[in-house]
Amino acid sequence: MRPSDAALARSRAYALLGRLYLEELGPGLLREVGAVPELAAALGEAFDADEAAADFHHLFGLNVFPYASLFLDAGGRLGGPTTDHVRRLFREAGHPTDAAAESVDHVGHELGLLAFLASAEADAEEDGLPAEAERMRRLQRRFFDAHLLWWLPAFALSLRRQRHAFYAALADLTLDLVLDHRAALGEETAVGAAPSLPTPPPVLDDEATGLKEIAGYLATPAWSGCYLSRDDVARLGRREGLPRGFGGRALMLTNLLRAAVEFDRLAPLLALLADDVAAWRAHYGALAGCGVPPLAEVAASWLERLATTAQILDRLRASAGA
Repeated sequence: MRPSDAALARSRAYALLGRLYLEELGPGLLREVGAVPELAAALGEAFDADEAAADFHHLFGLNVFPYASLFLDAGGRLGGPTTDHVRRLFREAGHPTDAAAESVDHVGHELGLLAFLASAEADAEEDGLPAEAERMRRLQRRFFDAHLLWWLPAFALSLRRQRHAFYAALADLTLDLVLDHRAALGEETAVGAAPSLPTPPPVLDDEATGLKEIAGYLATPAWSGCYLSRDDVARLGRREGLPRGFGGRALMLTNLLRAAVEFDRLAPLLALLADDVAAWRAHYGALAGCGVPPLAEVAASWLERLATTAQILDRLRASAGA
């Protein structure tokens, strides 16, 4: 395949995947999805537009929020350092987007940026401008190494764990495409691409720490290394027959921990949380050896967070047992 053809194919793939994170699955998108075997196989035989719209809202509006800020910022809110960083990367790439938009770090927009850069690379190759094509590839490396690889694997696993066949397939396809693309760009690491996760608070070393603070720690991916959706918390509650109430993820987890203490089920609940952490560690352990050099540093950072979380859960279980 010619370099221009490969770049154009990636551009079209990113454009479609980006739309699937931004839009409900309607008739127009359905036709395009039907041409992608991995996604078509996950749709099932009967398509219901209302059900698809409900699934989209349930997943992305209530459970797995598709914004880098939610995964990388200590505050876990839009408009923070991660949003500003992504906005700068968009400007560097010359992407014609509203740089003031808070949603610039939405996964759909970030895939749109890659579609834009890959299309520009294809045009440069076709026009016989190798230096410009290489500049586009450098911008792609920078976006991967300085940002996307730091949160997309966590987002993809979070989405896969929601047990929705179509969106699990979408998450896997997105991650596979990104990793394959980054590998094709070579082992060279982008200049200046050395981000890091924010330092977590020493939650158990603070005498003022209570169940609310522990829940807040666990519900912050950049601290705990894992993502707990509302449905994840509900699943844990059902496993132990405990109420979790309503509200945001941290509030639901606080309620669940309090109920576990009240009904003397804290140790079993912490064991289930430890199992979830172990699954996340296995995910990042596999990514560390996937052959994409920049991902090794990313995986090491997330594995360090997960190891600390495992230790916190072990200390809490020991206290609960005592």
